[in-house]
Amino acid sequence: MSRSSLTAINLSVAVISLGLTPFFKKTAIAGGIEPLIAALGSGLIAALISVALLRGAASGQLACLFRGSSVKHLLVVGVIASGIVTLLAAFALVETTATNRSLFQSLYPAATVVFAWLMLGERLRGKQYASIGMMLVGLFLVNGTGGGVRFGTAFWLLAATLPLVGFSDAYAKRFSGEVSPLLFSAGRNVYGLVFLLLCLPAVPQPALEPDAGWLWLVAAGLSTSIGVFAFYKAMDRIEASLVAAFVSLAPLTTAGAEIYFRGLRLAFTQWLGVALVIIGAIALALMIRNRTAD
Repeated sequence: MSRSSLTAINLSVAVISLGLTPFFKKTAIAGGIEPLIAALGSGLIAALISVALLRGAASGQLACLFRGSSVKHLLVVGVIASGIVTLLAAFALVETTATNRSLFQSLYPAATVVFAWLMLGERLRGKQYASIGMMLVGLFLVNGTGGGVRFGTAFWLLAATLPLVGFSDAYAKRFSGEVSPLLFSAGRNVYGLVFLLLCLPAVPQPALEPDAGWLWLVAAGLSTSIGVFAFYKAMDRIEASLVAAFVSLAPLTTAGAEIYFRGLRLAFTQWLGVALVIIGAIALALMIRNRTAD
C-alpha cells in the first residue's frame, strides 16, 4: 500500500473515531452514567495510553512526570485541560447534543491562537480573525436557532472550556522548550486523572447497574485511543496543521451518528452553523500551516 493511501486511511480513522467519541459519551450519560464517572473513565484510558507511549519512546522521561522542575507545568496543564475541561464537557452532555460538543472542540485551535496572541505576543492576521468570527457565528446558529439545541447551562459550560483550553495550550507552548510534547501529553492526562479522582467523593452513589450505559463508556474510551493513535500516525507523514484541518471534519461524524441512532434533527440554520464552524476550523489550520512555512 502506498504512503499516501496509508495517510488517507489514518486520517479517515481519526475523523471517524474522534467524531464518535462525543456520541459514545453522550449515549453513556443518557444511559445513566454520572458525568463525573464518564469523565473519569475516558481520563483513565487516556492516561494509560499516554504513559505507555511515553515509556516506549523515552523511558527516562517517565520519572519526570512526578519530580523535577517540569512537574508544576504538567500540573497546571493537566488540571485545567484534562481535568476541569473534561469535567465541564461531561456535565454539558447531560443537556446538549454530542454534535454541539464536537463543534466546540473544533473551536479549540482558535482559542489557542487567541491566547498565544495574549500570552506570547504572536500576531493575529486579519484572515485569522475572520475564521474565528465565522466559527463563532456558526456556534450561535447551532445553539440559538432551530430545535434540539439551545442557549442554556450546557452552552455556557462548553463556552467556559474555550478560554481554559486556550490558556493551557498557550501555557504549554510557552514552556515547550523545557518539556517535550510527549511528556506534556502524558502529564496532562495523568494529572487530569488525579484531579478527577479527587472530585470522585462528590458523586454520592455512582450508577453501577449493568444496563446503565457502561458499554458506551468503554466504546468512548476505545474510540478515543484509536483516534489519537491514527492522529499521531498521520502526523508522522504530513504536517500537524494539515491533520488538524482534516480532523475538523469530525463533527460531521458526530452529527451523522446522532441523526441515525438518536433521532437528532437540525434546522437549516443549524446545518449552516455546522458548516461555518467546520470551514472556519479548516481555514484556520491551513493559515497556521502557511504562516509556519513562511
